[in-house]
Amino acid sequence: MKKINIYTGLICSCMFLFLMTSCDQKNAGEQYTFANEGVTFLASRSSIMAQPSETTATFKIVRGNLNGRLELPVTASYDQDIFTIPSTVVFEDGAGEASLSIPLDKTILGVTYSIALSFDSIRSSLFGYFKTTLSIMRDYNWVSAGVAEMYSSWAGNSEGIDVKIEYADGTNPGRYRLVSPYYALEPAYASAGSHLVFELDANHNALNFPDQQKIGELYDGTYDIYIFSSEDGDTFTNDGNKFTILGSFYVSIGGWGQMPEVFIWKDGYPGDE
Repeated sequence: MKKINIYTGLICSCMFLFLMTSCDQKNAGEQYTFANEGVTFLASRSSIMAQPSETTATFKIVRGNLNGRLELPVTASYDQDIFTIPSTVVFEDGAGEASLSIPLDKTILGVTYSIALSFDSIRSSLFGYFKTTLSIMRDYNWVSAGVAEMYSSWAGNSEGIDVKIEYADGTNPGRYRLVSPYYALEPAYASAGSHLVFELDANHNALNFPDQQKIGELYDGTYDIYIFSSEDGDTFTNDGNKFTILGSFYVSIGGWGQMPEVFIWKDGYPGDE
């Protein structure tokens, strides 16, 4: 299935915003067009996945009027006192975007942090976003942990397909992932980069399979496909190096029900050591 080019979509959205006007809520008769500022976040919710070695992330804000230099005050709030985020971003003359620098040196690998960002709504366009919630994480350092042979009831493969397994270095209990398994099994509906994460206990047995893991998309990205819901009785078990995910496949408009997915960790299984 073809995936939507997100960057192109955002540009088109911004071009649409550039044609719109906004009004001052205190002075309903006074029109504010892009001759003003027309600043907007690109979405009401955003996320950044940084690499383990990165110490700074950048988050972009755009505007419709490219004339003149603009200093935009930005308010940032977060629960943990580990960020020092600038209170102002600067649009240089002729620039349609500005970047907010977010330091990551105090963040813990694999932990997701939430930051609420906002600016004065009078600076935004009518359909712009003057508030956004940013989820940010520095990814684990994933190292090779062998190969599994996977069988999927959902994909309907009668023969096993080899998929790589990686380990999140330094995690305890051990955190692992099957690397893009459904992209190998059913590339028409699954996404490269959609990995299946799972955890093993100290004896290398099945411990945890997180809920709602994305595996792909339907209708050119209109709906995301997820697997696993512990509330629906889904389970993650093993018999030696044979692991079974009894998981529900679903999207927001329905689902396929509960199906057994099996992978045999045939190379690198830590329980064989």
